[in-house]
Amino acid sequence: MSEPLNQKVLAKLMRYCAFQERSSKEVLNKLSTFTNESVQVQLIYNYLIQHNYLNDQRFACSFASGKFRMNKWGRIKIKMALINKGLDSKLIDKALDQISEEDYSKTLYDLAVNKMKLIKAKNDFDLIIKMKRYLANKGYEADKVNQVIESINKH
Repeated sequence: MSEPLNQKVLAKLMRYCAFQERSSKEVLNKLSTFTNESVQVQLIYNYLIQHNYLNDQRFACSFASGKFRMNKWGRIKIKMALINKGLDSKLIDKALDQISEEDYSKTLYDLAVNKMKLIKAKNDFDLIIKMKRYLANKGYEADKVNQVIESINKH
């Protein structure tokens, strides 16, 4: 005989997942605040997956595109955040592939140009160091940062 689902907990988790995309790790953490019964946890978790409330691939793509478009994060920072969310590297790679190279380069260029106007630096060397630090903190790859800074300096 199978154990019935705890409908109260299930309803809370369905609302939690419907509000915004969640990773499996986030859902399991939330679920553990409601019940520690491993059978219930597994039943509810499986229900959420089967009824498409929970989908790590969809979460990864949504998270990556959102952080890129809204926060202007680079691939490195997005990847680290997704790793912290407990996602598999294959899912992360698929999510990062959704970001077009053209949009990525344009965003990096625009970020660099806008930041360059705001930085107060003693000299060109100081300016470049501050630019590189800023763009690296945003999660952009060093080689791409160097290319963008070079192209801006040529103009």
